Amino acid sequence: MTERVPEFALLVGVFLGLSAAVSGAVLTGELFRPILTGVVVCYPFAAFGVVRSDDPSEALPPRFVTALGTVLGVVTLLTALLERPGDVLSGLVASLVVALPPAAYATRFGADVNPLSPVQTFVVTTAVGARFSPLRHSSALSVPSSVCWLGSRARSTPTLVACVPPTASAVSVSLPGYSPASQSRGSPS
Repeated sequence: MTERVPEFALLVGVFLGLSAAVSGAVLTGELFRPILTGVVVCYPFAAFGVVRSDDPSEALPPRFVTALGTVLGVVTLLTALLERPGDVLSGLVASLVVALPPAAYATRFGADVNPLSPVQTFVVTTAVGARFSPLRHSSALSVPSSVCWLGSRARSTPTLVACVPPTASAVSVSLPGYSPASQSRGSPS
């Protein structure tokens, strides 16, 4: 009777998370917040079960967890877009909060769903991120990517510009309190 059963924590978490989500959906009439509440209630129990289990992949197959996390992330994003059409960013953040822990679990315990090498994955995700970056389409915050310097001769307030690949735009940040006269040619101290 003293045998550890960490998988029972997962069952408790799923039960409590589903109870919170269903109760919230019935009582409030929305889905976005109840889904997030259910996830916030369930994930700590699931994490406890994973950490305390000798081999969690026996009870939780990584591919199943990846699929479930993806479905929950998409459902969270869709409910956010339907209930809050003007607030896309909160839906994206919430769907990442919901989908990333299962993806991390699957990565840790060997789902092997990525056919690319780690370097190829990094390059592809960086290119996709640069392509869909909101700063890329904002002329107020971006400068040509060929420009990369610290300090500015044209302005009284120097600008720190991050170098990025030619497919994206650089991000500039003003440095208040910086005096160009105290620095030679805008070089950092």
